Amino acid sequence: MKGPFIERVKAQSTEKLIKTLLNYSEYQDQYVRSAEKELIARGIQLTPDERKEIENKKIKDKEEIEDDVNFRKFLMGGWFRYVVKDESAPELFSLTQIMVCSVLFTGLTGGILFTYNLLKLKTTKPIIIVLVLILSTILSICYVCAFYYLYDPSTIGSRHIFRSIAGGNMFVSLALFSNLWWNYIGKDLRYRSKSFIIPTIIGIIIIIAFLFRDQIIN
Repeated sequence: MKGPFIERVKAQSTEKLIKTLLNYSEYQDQYVRSAEKELIARGIQLTPDERKEIENKKIKDKEEIEDDVNFRKFLMGGWFRYVVKDESAPELFSLTQIMVCSVLFTGLTGGILFTYNLLKLKTTKPIIIVLVLILSTILSICYVCAFYYLYDPSTIGSRHIFRSIAGGNMFVSLALFSNLWWNYIGKDLRYRSKSFIIPTIIGIIIIIAFLFRDQIIN
């Protein structure tokens, strides 16, 4: 047997080598292969239960990899993939609508739209709905506070601050609502896209109230 791990593998006990095979994902592939060859050289065979455990782990790992790949495809262009015109499909606010509202009108608006979807589907535990509202509210408060205290339209530097705040809000919103949609609404759910008029009006009202906050207060 040749390989960079030959001396290290030969120094290991049989129990350690078996443990290496059972926890193969924690080691380099070449080291695992060397451990497997060393066990064969020692005349040691895995029990049926051990082989089944390894096989189940490989299946699970493969599913996780596929899920990760599909999720990245979902982020890059799957927002419109499952929007249909079938009247039997549920009518929901699309992920695109939620993201646009979150970026333009803060995360709370996106959280409200997302919560509407969860309530419409009636398949989610109440704790998830509460979690969505709490997370979106925190995101909204952080965004508004940062904008209010850091942005000054009279200074050039504030433009860079504004871009940073808006970019951070967009990134967090994307990560938050995409993951929530993926896990709690369904990666393959076909649905009709609900009208964007009402959330747009609500969002515009929020923006106007914020821009003219001083006049409103006085």
